[in-house]
Amino acid sequence: MWANCRCHQNCRTTLVSTQMQRACKIGRRLERTLDQALALHHAPLSETVSRHGVPCGPALDAGEALLDHHTIARGMILWIGHYRGIASSIKIARTPATAENLRAQRRGEGPRGRLRARL
Repeated sequence: MWANCRCHQNCRTTLVSTQMQRACKIGRRLERTLDQALALHHAPLSETVSRHGVPCGPALDAGEALLDHHTIARGMILWIGHYRGIASSIKIARTPATAENLRAQRRGEGPRGRLRARL
C-alpha cells in the first residue's frame, strides 16, 4: 500500500538525504575539532612516544618529506633525471632497492606499444 504512495516515496527520499547531510556535517565538525585538539599535542606526543622506544613521526607531504633531516640522513632522496622523490625506506644490504627501472616510459614502450609490436 505505502510503496505506491508518491508522498511516502518523496518523504523517504527527503529523510535519507537529510540524514546523510546531517552525518556529513557532524563528520566535518568532528574532524575540525580533532584536528584542533591534536595540533596542540603533535610535537609533545611524538616526543613522548619516541622516548618510550616507539618509532614515530609526523605525516608529511612530499615537499616536507624531501626537506626532512631524517629523510636526508637515511639517504632516502631519489633522483631520476630531473625528478626528485622519496626512495624506499627499507634498507637491505645484499638486495638494495634501486630506481633503474623507474624511468618514464617513452611513447610506444607501455603495454599497448608492446602489444602493437607483437601484432
